[in-house]
Amino acid sequence: MRGGVNINDLLHTYSAEDIKIMGDIIKENIETTKASQMAII
Repeated sequence: MRGGVNINDLLHTYSAEDIKIMGDIIKENIETTKASQMAII
């Protein structure tokens, strides 16, 4: 998984709903990684 967001965008551009959606996606990706027993870097 690649990509990112800079702090300025995170604090001033994205809504609270956008940030929640990103957090949910991250949690899902971490769960998938754990289930597949891949390393989390």
